[in-house]
Amino acid sequence: MSFAAVSGLFSLSDGARTAGPARVKSDTYDPKNPPRPYITYTTALKTSNAKFPDFPATIRVFSPPQNPVLPNNTVILATAKFYIASNNDGISYAYLEATDCGAFPGDSMSEDYDSSFPDSMYPSVYIMGHCVKEGVSVEEGSVFNASFEQFVLHGMREFNIECLFDKGPRWAKTPPPTPGSCFGAIGVCELYTPSGALRVSLKHIALNGRSKDVSAPATTIATPNRKFAAVLPLPPTTSPAASGSKRPAPIPPLPSRAPATPSPTKKAKTTPKKKAKEATAPTRASNRAKGKQAETVTPTNEDDGQEFEEMYDEEGRVDDVVAE
Repeated sequence: MSFAAVSGLFSLSDGARTAGPARVKSDTYDPKNPPRPYITYTTALKTSNAKFPDFPATIRVFSPPQNPVLPNNTVILATAKFYIASNNDGISYAYLEATDCGAFPGDSMSEDYDSSFPDSMYPSVYIMGHCVKEGVSVEEGSVFNASFEQFVLHGMREFNIECLFDKGPRWAKTPPPTPGSCFGAIGVCELYTPSGALRVSLKHIALNGRSKDVSAPATTIATPNRKFAAVLPLPPTTSPAASGSKRPAPIPPLPSRAPATPSPTKKAKTTPKKKAKEATAPTRASNRAKGKQAETVTPTNEDDGQEFEEMYDEEGRVDDVVAE
């Protein structure tokens, strides 16, 4: 993973409309006269080292067809992704693709047009890449090379940038990145080197990124138990593209509830045994004596010689239980 962007003030000149990539053909698409939604300007990256010239650049801005081309010397505030390219003569230049921009109002041809602009406003560079060469000492400090790859001008572009640790106290004890490791940094454009490279003076850097081609260890590295640890081992991972952040710990399961203790069963209370009432079925003779038609009467309780007893359950209800 890599990334390179620049933000700052840029003076424009020689604006011209350019076409975008070829699209799927339709009834309104004319390959001989394609739409031109972009305007390309000539500009430069202002460098902080006055001993060297500014870095030449080209910036492309998305602009609807109804918008006019800005006049020469117009200053804009822009944020753009970029890459370092070479023209047919082998001269390096920066190609900027603006993601956001705005022009300062006023007459760009007036002598006091830029009188309200801040002095020494150098573009800020935001980069994330891989170190490809160990740091070497130069007159200004220590320099290491970094490689980048990102999508610019409708394709993936690879390029290198020189990163500078100046001789100030800020970097006195900071080592350069290890070759092959990833880093992120913020800086300003320092100079246009005689070899045609862009050198960025770093103002902030994040080191110890995961290596570009070395996967994480399959198991956790054992470390001695200490009260304070300076370096923590990376968690195990199965994917080389996994990020270097610590894997979140699994959520422990909720503790199971202890089973409820059953209440002791109360013994049933018994009452003295009593004999069931005997129900005598009426006979035909008794019915005739009363002058009624004989009919069958169902006894309420059959007299089978069984005895009943009353039992009280836990809720105080009475049950008739046949005694053994």
